[in-house]
Amino acid sequence: RQLASGLAAAHALGVIHRDIKPENLIVDPTGQLKIMDFGIARALHAGGAAAEGGLSGTPGYLAPEQLVGQTGDARSDIYAVGVVLYEALGGRR
Repeated sequence: RQLASGLAAAHALGVIHRDIKPENLIVDPTGQLKIMDFGIARALHAGGAAAEGGLSGTPGYLAPEQLVGQTGDARSDIYAVGVVLYEALGGRR
């Protein structure tokens, strides 16, 4: 829930993370999840796509459309969240 809320806040501000993966998620001492490393984050256009295209991010967490060179959007971050959850629930990478 915290991951989804954090991403929703970023997306509401017009930012797509583009590299959601376990290594970029940390739980602080109070139990709050923090999304780290916005180094390759990009602003979203009015149409919802990242302002800059190109293949950026960790391949195992990229949405299929990103792997073929299409521009990502907020749904790309949501796809990566799905991969993270799949790995967490399945106990494997």
